[in-house]
Amino acid sequence: MTTTMITDLNPGDGDKHIEIKVIRKWVSYGRKVECCYIFLDKNGDAIEACRAAELKNIPDDDFPIYYFDFFPYDQLGLRLDDHRVLIDYVGRIEDIYHLSKPPAKPLLKIKIENLREKIIEATFWDEAAKSFDKEA
Repeated sequence: MTTTMITDLNPGDGDKHIEIKVIRKWVSYGRKVECCYIFLDKNGDAIEACRAAELKNIPDDDFPIYYFDFFPYDQLGLRLDDHRVLIDYVGRIEDIYHLSKPPAKPLLKIKIENLREKIIEATFWDEAAKSFDKEA
């Protein structure tokens, strides 16, 4: 069986085999509820997939341990309304405060400062607000 690398994939290549590591999995609640993944190949290239596929376990040999795709802070605003893309933000927590009090649904606002002293605010609600570990 021939293995194809992520950079060699084209639309419609549903019959090709890839060896990947699943580095993130989540449930999308967009137009339809479906399971989505970020796959990483042995070259360190990644792709997002939200389709059904046949997955088989293979040895975890030669895959990169970490994957980062940094995005410049000054371009972060371009992605705020694109809910198809997940954004990880590296920084330190500057402030945490609750926006609601029981019995209202919990809302938690977090200010995060990066190395350049730029601050963004993130809002968590419902279960994410209740389960956020402020000490981690």
